[in-house]
Amino acid sequence: DIPYDGDFYGVSCTTPDYHHAVEIAKLLKKNSSGLLILGGIHASVKANDVLSHSFFDICVIGEGEITMADIVNGKPFSEIPGIAYKKNGSISFNPRRPFIKNLDILHPTIMDIEYKKYIQPIIMNDPNSNGIAMMTSRGCPYQCIFCASSFMWQRKIRYHSIEYIIEKLKYYKSLGINYFFFCDDTFFININRAKMLMKAIKKLDITWRCSATTNKITPQIASIMADSGCKQVDFGIESGSDRMLSIMKKISTVEDHINAIKNARKEGIVTKCMLMVGLPNETEDDVKQTISFVKKNDSDMYALTVFVPLPGCDIAEKPEFYNFSVNSNVNYEDYYIVGASKQTPIIHKEQEKIEVWRDLIWEAIGKKATLNIIQNRN
Repeated sequence: DIPYDGDFYGVSCTTPDYHHAVEIAKLLKKNSSGLLILGGIHASVKANDVLSHSFFDICVIGEGEITMADIVNGKPFSEIPGIAYKKNGSISFNPRRPFIKNLDILHPTIMDIEYKKYIQPIIMNDPNSNGIAMMTSRGCPYQCIFCASSFMWQRKIRYHSIEYIIEKLKYYKSLGINYFFFCDDTFFININRAKMLMKAIKKLDITWRCSATTNKITPQIASIMADSGCKQVDFGIESGSDRMLSIMKKISTVEDHINAIKNARKEGIVTKCMLMVGLPNETEDDVKQTISFVKKNDSDMYALTVFVPLPGCDIAEKPEFYNFSVNSNVNYEDYYIVGASKQTPIIHKEQEKIEVWRDLIWEAIGKKATLNIIQNRN
């Protein structure tokens, strides 16, 4: 139940969840006089649209911690960097707030929230784990054309100190949490820092999982990962075609993909490979190469998504450049990312062709589909 006596209501959402945020704002506006604030990637990219067509009063653009503190503490809106807000029937945009230089100043106390609600075994692909997701860094220096991270973080990356991370891990472990998903955009951007962190993590005797680009997972790195408690690594494979990887501006090659899977599995680390179909300029030959990759490379799990032009990604911001267009009358509710294997977001002009490609790739994946594995473990 939502209490209606609040002075401020903060909502955060991604684009596929935006329609839920709109309904929450509608409910709150009907029953409360509190200020309605939307944050997250969708608010950051589409603030004008949000404020023009919903009951939200303010959009927080970019990082929200200090901005929200300014709002709650009563600072005049005109003096708060990083917001857009309604003013006298129009919408005002303030300059973006500079990024927080020292992430260690952020010290949320987990006991202030009902932390058990955030323990999600399915995220860890293990129903018996008490696992949570946490970040050791913010941002990504890469520029994959299907990802909005470069818009949100301006291709900059900042790190929590190793001391900060270890302190948090020890605290969470004392609460009975035994599995950690480090959900950084990619964990191994700074290899030396990653090595030092893994050396420190090893002493804690915990289990962990991360995402990584395949060009970073050498035999040595895979060995250190396993030795420090890593049980699973997620790879953004996307395609088995080097041509498509180049178009996507991926920094890894198909050969990198092959080697990373071998190196990780040799150390007993479960590999999950995430694929994508339906990007601009993809051809039937590219799809055949992806199918061949799946059949030849023995990853433990595969997941497949159909490309969605999420606001903030390069394709969504420059569709003409990529010769990309969507069906008419599409709304953000159709922009879901993950669903059943037979689902496809209803957004593509070439819907039927992409659905055929999707089905062919799923057929190649077969029993290695992530959802099947999770269900079998249950």
